[in-house]
Amino acid sequence: MKKYALNLIFVFMTTAAILLNAYSCFAKDIAFQSSVDKNRVSLGDDIILSLTFTGTQSIPAPDFTNVEGFHAKYIGPSTMVSIINGSMSASITHKYVLIPLKAGKFQVGPVTFKYGSDTYASNILTVEVVEGPVSDNRPIRTAGVPPLKFEDKIFVVMEPQRTQAYLNETIPLKIKLYVNKLPVRDIQLPQFAHDGFSTEALDRPRQYEEIRQGILYDVLEFDTVIFGTRPGISNLGPAELDCVLLEKQRRTGGIFGDDDPFDDFFGKYTAYPLHLKSNQVSMTILPLPEEGKPQNFSGAVGSFDFNLEADPKYVKAGDPVTVKMIVRGDGNLNTVTTPNIGSQDNFKVYDPQFKQEGNTKTFEQVVIPKIETVTEIPAVSFNFFDPAKKQYVTITKGPIPIKVEKSTEREGLKIVEADAISRPLVKKETLGRDIIYIKELPGNLRKKDAYLYKNKLFLLLQSILLLCFIIIVTLNKRRERLKTDIRYARRIRAPKEARNGLKESKKYLSQGKIQNFYDTIFGTLQKYLGDKFHLPSAGITANIIDEVLKNKNIDERVLDELRSIFNECDVARYAPTEVSVEKMQNTFLKLERIIDYLERQKL
Repeated sequence: MKKYALNLIFVFMTTAAILLNAYSCFAKDIAFQSSVDKNRVSLGDDIILSLTFTGTQSIPAPDFTNVEGFHAKYIGPSTMVSIINGSMSASITHKYVLIPLKAGKFQVGPVTFKYGSDTYASNILTVEVVEGPVSDNRPIRTAGVPPLKFEDKIFVVMEPQRTQAYLNETIPLKIKLYVNKLPVRDIQLPQFAHDGFSTEALDRPRQYEEIRQGILYDVLEFDTVIFGTRPGISNLGPAELDCVLLEKQRRTGGIFGDDDPFDDFFGKYTAYPLHLKSNQVSMTILPLPEEGKPQNFSGAVGSFDFNLEADPKYVKAGDPVTVKMIVRGDGNLNTVTTPNIGSQDNFKVYDPQFKQEGNTKTFEQVVIPKIETVTEIPAVSFNFFDPAKKQYVTITKGPIPIKVEKSTEREGLKIVEADAISRPLVKKETLGRDIIYIKELPGNLRKKDAYLYKNKLFLLLQSILLLCFIIIVTLNKRRERLKTDIRYARRIRAPKEARNGLKESKKYLSQGKIQNFYDTIFGTLQKYLGDKFHLPSAGITANIIDEVLKNKNIDERVLDELRSIFNECDVARYAPTEVSVEKMQNTFLKLERIIDYLERQKL
């Protein structure tokens, strides 16, 4: 029973470890990138700054209002979900309007902030502000250029590294999806016509930004390698790609008219399938030259290195020796075949085995010296055509000296007597042992072991496992909701952020730092109300009480206290006067009461 219980505990611990490990695998890397829609602007114009987080949709808007040379205003988030052959990737972009205040060159970023236990830092951008109009040869499109047509906002381009190559020469190929400010999802792997070419599988796509003809695009790039299989002129492509375009349906009749700021949160989308086609590329495939072609040339094309190894070097006649031939370099390894070992008269040679890893192809061939007079593994030559040099190259390695000793094993003759063969072996019988009689009655039956499902320890362990599974599923669903539901994530985060702000303001209160205290109180209140009611935190002022909170069934006394906190913060921050410790303490307690009240209400 003790051993049985130990086995159950082992099964429980193993299963729990597997479940916890599976849950930990949900973690993903998060990339942070900043960009602007133009890097040269005139006074009176504005710039859109985008802070993009790839791999999540739960990151809140960073506090990015103090930018040298600019007045910054947060205008809201936009999210994007891409599903490529079943693999989902999500991103969120927080957008800010930057209004230049003076001329000059300014550095925007790096934006650094802490979220949870992670710290994020963006790249540095440089923006030039000029007093006059911006010239037409700038790298980024400005407001004076006509708007793009739809076919210029989303399209596919196929780009081979070169359009002329030799037979079997590898050609890197890029297929790029360009998107300009359009929400796209369900992007499928591109397909392209390649009659006369062989192609490898597409690599995992990579995402980046690119300026093309003065316009900033989001680019999804698919990479592969092709090579021509017949000489002549052939057409490659077009590449075809399917995706889904989301069109936002704006609400009408709202209190804000057509410029309703709540469209970003409550607007609906309509999905439209798109089938995109790229350009077709004419490719010229040249035949391999006949001049200088080695007699035993097998078709290898590229720039390679060759090495020869043998092990062991001390054997007896009849023992195997493994010959390893290693080809590495840049080129078409599919055309590399096993190099031939020289004279094989005194060897028994077996078929080779090969493996390919990256840009290396290794052949292993077993040879067995038949006689002790063998002194070396013959030289091996490997030849290939180098497209860069436009000539054939032959590399010879070896011979490799080995020492073969005379075999000492001898086959002895086994003499078997004919009489022994003719006489069969008879097993001696024991009376009473060769027959088992049928029992008429079963005899006395006794209980051997209890049923497993009636074992209390087993049922307890199963219950614990089921409970662990339910907890893990629940935590995972909550984590996924935090990543995809921004409103929910901000609401959950609001009380924790508020407690941190209260803790910091209490520190300033004890130190008597009036300005820092009211700045922290104001920032905490802004952040808490923004997260609680899913509003842009940077734009929250006392006006929110009448515009948003008055219709939330909040006690009028709480609203009055909110107004008084906003007024006290404004007076302390913009018209500094002496403020008593008792008044600061009163402001602190009012904010604590407001947060506690709002957390207890179902709003």
